[in-house]
Parts: sequence; C-alpha cells; structure tokens
Amino acid sequence: MGTKWDDGALPRAVSFPVYSPCPNRPETIPSNDMKFRLSALSGSIRALLLLSLPVGLAGQDFGDTGSSASVSEEDDELIILSPFTVEGEEVGGYTARTTLGGTRIRTELRDLATPLSVVTADFLQDTASKNNQDLLNYTTNTEVGGLFGNWGGFGNTQGISDRDALLTPNNNTRIRGLEQADNTRNFFLTDIPWDSYNTDRIDIQRGPNSILFGVGSPAGIINGSTIQARMDGNSGKIENELSSFGSVRWVGQYNWEVIDDLLAVRVAGLANDQKFRQEPAFNDDRRLYGTATFQPQVLPKEWAGRLTIRGSWETAEVESNYPRMLPPTDAISLWFDDPAGDGVVDPIGLGKGVIDMFLYNQGGGGDPFRGPLSSSSVLNPRYQPATEQIDPGALNNGGLGFFFKNGESRPFFVSRQAPRVYPGALAADGSVDNAIDIPYGSPMRVAGFNRYAIAVDRMDTTEGRESRFPLASRNYYKDRSLTDTTVFDFFNNLVDGDNKREYKDWDAMNVSISQTFLDNRFGLEFVYDEQNYK
Repeated sequence: MGTKWDDGALPRAVSFPVYSPCPNRPETIPSNDMKFRLSALSGSIRALLLLSLPVGLAGQDFGDTGSSASVSEEDDELIILSPFTVEGEEVGGYTARTTLGGTRIRTELRDLATPLSVVTADFLQDTASKNNQDLLNYTTNTEVGGLFGNWGGFGNTQGISDRDALLTPNNNTRIRGLEQADNTRNFFLTDIPWDSYNTDRIDIQRGPNSILFGVGSPAGIINGSTIQARMDGNSGKIENELSSFGSVRWVGQYNWEVIDDLLAVRVAGLANDQKFRQEPAFNDDRRLYGTATFQPQVLPKEWAGRLTIRGSWETAEVESNYPRMLPPTDAISLWFDDPAGDGVVDPIGLGKGVIDMFLYNQGGGGDPFRGPLSSSSVLNPRYQPATEQIDPGALNNGGLGFFFKNGESRPFFVSRQAPRVYPGALAADGSVDNAIDIPYGSPMRVAGFNRYAIAVDRMDTTEGRESRFPLASRNYYKDRSLTDTTVFDFFNNLVDGDNKREYKDWDAMNVSISQTFLDNRFGLEFVYDEQNYK
C-alpha cells in the first residue's frame, strides 16, 4: 500500500511493454536533420559534444506549423528538451520513445539499430520489480539467478558453489544465453545494485555495445538511470510493503521546487527488512539518496539555452545472511556406502573400521584398530571415504583419518591403505622425496565425490576387476547433494545458521554540467562520477 500527494496528476497511459517502431506515427525530428557527436571518457569523467546541422532547404521550420491561431502567444511557449537527458514527460505508461543508450545523446528508439528494451517506472511499480532478480523474469532474452530467478547461474563444475551469487546477487545474470551482463549506473560501470526506490528507468541493451565508449560485454548492459529533481512543483510519496515471512519495506520520496523554474531538490530513502523461508536468513537494506537541479540562464536566450547543473549522492549499508539456493554437499552417505558392492546399502553403517581409543591412548598396548582397519584385515575401499589435506593435491585413500591423543592438540594421521596420493615433500637437496610423510599437511574435509572415486579405484587392486568409477580420472563426477530432508531440512533452514554474513556499503556521487547553443544544434556536457563500493 502507498500514499502519494502532488500538485497535479497526469493520466496514465498503459500499453504493451515491448517497444515496436511504428512507421505511421508523426515525425518529431525532421528526417534531414543530421547529428554528429564527439565523445571522450577519461577515468570517471565524461565529456560530450553535440553538433546538429540541418541540411534541408533554407527557411525550413522546425516548429509545429499546424493550426495554432486559437492559442495565445503567451501560452504557446516552446519547450526544448536537453539532448543529454531523457525527461519523464517523454514516457507514457509502459512506453518510452527515447533513450540515451544508443549514443549517450537523446535518441529516438526507432532510430537505433540495436536490440534495446526500456523499462519505465510504471512497469517497475506494476510488476513490483525492485532489482534485477525481480525484473529480468519479465524482459526479453534475459535470465537471472536467485530464489525468484529463472536460471541457476552456478556454472558446471565438480563442486558447484553459490558463493558469488550470495556476495553479488545483482550480477548473477545472463543475456542471450551468452554471459553476465555489465551493470551500469547512469551509463557508468558499477558494482552498486540498483533498487526501484531511486530508479527512473532501466535500459537493457542486448549484444555488444562498443558505441558506449567501449562499455559493454558481448552479452549487453543493464543500465539504471537514477531519479532527478524536477521543476514541476512539490510532490512526495510514502510506500509501505508487507510480504511473506514477515518482510517489511518502506520507501519515501519528496521533490521540492525551491525556486520556481530555477532550483529543485529531491530526496529518497529506503528501509528494507527482508525475511526468507530459510531461517535465520535475512537482508537488511538501508539507503539514502539526494539530488538537485539548477538551471540558470547564464548566456543570452537568443543563441544559448539554459546552463544545467545536476548533482546526486547516495549512501547505503546492506547486511545480509542470504538463503542458499543449493542443498548442502553430501559428505555423509559415503560413510554408509555398500561394503559388498551388491547395491544393498547398510542403513546403520555396521561393519566399518573402528579404533579402540583406550589402547590408542595407552600406547604400545597392541593394535588399537578393529574390524577392516586392523593390521590383519583385507582392505575394502568401500568402507572408508577419502579425506583431503591442506596441501597441494594431497589425498588420503580412506581410513578413519584423524585422532586426538589425550593432552595433544595435533591430530594423529592414520592411513593403513596404499598407495597414498601425495605430492611429496622437498628433500635436503631440493628434490621431491615421496617418502617424506606430509610435513605440512593438516586435515581439511572429506574429499569431494570425484576424488573419493579416484581413491576407491586405486585402493582396489583386484586383478582383472572392473573399475567402479571409470571416468574418475577425467574428473567426470560431481559432488553429491544432500537431498534427504530427514537428515537436514534445507528447505526451511539455512545450513550456516547465524554464522554467515554478507556486507555491502557504498557512497556514490555524480555531477554533470551541460550547455546547449543555437536551439540544441550544438552542446557540451561534462560528467564526473565517483563510486566507492566495498
């Protein structure tokens, strides 16, 4: 629900949210008007030069020469829009006519030979789209990961991880099935995730965009244009949203025209406390944004437009414990693997190797190992999973692994199996000596499934036997996922509990100065953009 007040209301025109050029609509710019642009980008400073020269017949009128006799000259004031900005008056409902995405100069969409989608503020509001995870489900040829996405985005590796998606969910995108899109903010590359609270429109360009000063991956760009202070009176709004699992979102905006038709200020704030099905996952987002527009008439009206100075600033802090999209890696089932290899899994894990800790702590009092680990036993590789070490490539081929003797902090490493897969250590002469027993190793974890498969095959030395994992040496097997919710209910619980955090905070500033001459035939714009994101 929301509350909005303003000095006047404009009717909303709703249309289909896909731009389609219409050859029959009236021209707004003469077809014989040519535009040339020179641009330069140095660091985070951008300068634009616009030159527009009519090449038609002399005396051609660029204004509307239709029937206007009934309108007084006082009311018939011609409003010339800046070529460096896209104004809200040019947008009706879901339809946008112009964009800065083609050449960084206001250009009609029909004149651009690039696949481009413009998402207006009305569309964002009507679809409740607040970020990439919400929006890209609706747009053309786009995919996004996350809980509400339409794509995984985790890659195709042995140990699939959602680490990057947790740290930067806004970047977990794909366009045209190629790769991640570049995110831009007012057409500057950015790591800052956009939010609808201060976003005026989203431009999605699919494919290479080298015309944008070399900015843009082969997939395309997703640009978020921030709101600007307006010279249309005072208005504001407060929005409150309540959603699933106790989530609460507050948004506030206010536009103040300080000096009529000269100076305006606009502020916006966001407080978003989002909860998820997985407990105790959360996302706390706090942002504050301010912008100002100053438009004095510095030069004579006859040959120069208004000098436009715009500035904006944003600060934000985000703390989260995002839910995981992947179930935990299964490092348990391997310990209950079928010892006989006949497909019948031992449900309680009987018959595995054990150690008698009493004899182990006594020392020298007989063999502390029992069952398949005893010195007189025939080794069965299916009894014990492999374990990895913190050293390059080290792998223990099975065994109970590590034990702590009373009063000792360093574990005792056990391996009755051979061969071991160690890289060896350096001897005194600098050569690799495989007889040296892992001087810098320490226990890390149960090995991934593919390394476990390698260990099982190497341990089973039965002559003529068939390999149980024939493709293990080619790294074919992926880690198993724990899908049994009776062991761990990953649908409703976060495996990390309250021990994981993601932090993001940033300060962003943007200042632009623009001046046009000769009815927008010639213009200059200088932009400074600074973003501190961590």
